[in-house]
Amino acid sequence: MRAQKAAVKQQLAAFVGSLPYKPAWAAIVTLEGRLIEQYGVEVKTNKVVDFAAAVEGLSDQIVLTLGHGPFRYGIIGGSKGLFIIIALGDLYWLQLSYQRLNSLDRALRALREGVGPLLNVLYGD
Repeated sequence: MRAQKAAVKQQLAAFVGSLPYKPAWAAIVTLEGRLIEQYGVEVKTNKVVDFAAAVEGLSDQIVLTLGHGPFRYGIIGGSKGLFIIIALGDLYWLQLSYQRLNSLDRALRALREGVGPLLNVLYGD
């Protein structure tokens, strides 16, 4: 892994702390299916990895079939919350689970604006 685990943990906590809406949990997973770090309510490692694999596999097939290019992010809504998955470059996925979100636009803008330091710690400055 390119990034130091302690630095990733610290930056993930800072990233989540900067968001206008706090997710119940957040996780970073490699594209190969290894959990790097999670924050908030702990979810079993195999579940976090399974979420990434399931969403990425089907979503990639859909967007490629439609000619939209490789899968980069997804938003899955349920009756009680949202699951968001975002590609962090070519090696990692960021996953967030929200129980409540007042403005999807505001949340996505904050994710986009705040992800830079997280990318820096994952890939090096």
